[in-house]
Amino acid sequence: MKVLHLASWIGRESTGLGRVSTTLMHAQRGIGLDARIWTMDSPQELEFITSTEGLEPSSVRGFSVDGPSRLRYSKDLIKTIQSPEGLEFDVLHQQGIWQATSHAANLWRAAKKGPTLVAPQGSLSPWALDVNKWRKVIASKLYEHRNLHEAACLHALGMDEMQFMRDYGLKSPVAVIPNGISSEWIQATGDGERFRAKHSIPTDKKIFLFLSRITPKKGLPMFLEAMAAVPEASKNWHFIIAGFEEFGHMPEVVSTAERLGLSSNVSFPGPLYAQEKHDAFALADVCVLPSFTEGAPVFVLEALGAGVPVITTTGSPWEALLTHDAGWWPNPNAEELAQAVAAADSKSLEELKEMGARGRALVEKDYSSRGVALKLEQLYLWLLNGGEKPDSVYLS
Repeated sequence: MKVLHLASWIGRESTGLGRVSTTLMHAQRGIGLDARIWTMDSPQELEFITSTEGLEPSSVRGFSVDGPSRLRYSKDLIKTIQSPEGLEFDVLHQQGIWQATSHAANLWRAAKKGPTLVAPQGSLSPWALDVNKWRKVIASKLYEHRNLHEAACLHALGMDEMQFMRDYGLKSPVAVIPNGISSEWIQATGDGERFRAKHSIPTDKKIFLFLSRITPKKGLPMFLEAMAAVPEASKNWHFIIAGFEEFGHMPEVVSTAERLGLSSNVSFPGPLYAQEKHDAFALADVCVLPSFTEGAPVFVLEALGAGVPVITTTGSPWEALLTHDAGWWPNPNAEELAQAVAAADSKSLEELKEMGARGRALVEKDYSSRGVALKLEQLYLWLLNGGEKPDSVYLS
């Protein structure tokens, strides 16, 4: 079976969405599918990603962008996806929406008469819909309404996301299949002390780690407010905020830390990749993702796979943190986040490691990328041939 993953970007600035695409494709190729990614990253970015993630260079193809970068419109992609080369694929699996890749998906569906599976990756939540709302209205009129409503199936990462799809008015079948984490990630090791030395991280404090986009929806000022509300936190914890900035949000994060007297408790090492990323997880005692809303963040999977407990909010579908005692799952407000900070502070390092071990066991059992690949293979076969509906699929 030939599967085309259509992703606007998978390079370094794609953060979690890129990892979703590359991890899934690698797992699918591991079970015998001819899975490939078409994207709009530069040749330099694709060379970096394929080399650092051990991907076959021939499995990833980049197309040049025409016009505004964020729109991700490519004349070459539009031409190729309707050509015999594009129509060789049996299924198109789109990762992320609102960019012009959705227009390309529409054209492939019309030309191939084949099934498209669309994974919004959290982009239909009420919070996400309200960001750049006018752009989404235009995109919907141009291509996204058709893309979502004519998809053979929608791919939700959890039951909450499926409800967002229904609330948006979508009637297509929905497959609820989470993102996965690779065995290679779980087995990888890092050197926390090497990271500490490189970035001058204090030796006398426990470590909170955030590793994602520094952007308003991630709730970083709110988490700093939570830290400030727990006097022990400023004494006992250092907060590493790693990632690249989006929407000019960094000044607000820095000024919040200054206002709260936490500047010496915060480090900004920038984006982290390859071995340095593993080193950061090796140093972390608790990983933090205080987002207002998420689809199914890869950062949480990576943290648990690295054996680190997690604080994330109910804006992310991670109730399993509570049921498996692998972290904390407060509502997205400073008061409840402060309660989670205080609870983490009350744990010894040994207790935190035990929580992390339970989280690693959870993702090994329920979130392996191979398991996700097998479920999606079953879904693709159903979309192509019919027959008995997979258990993961919910009809309207």
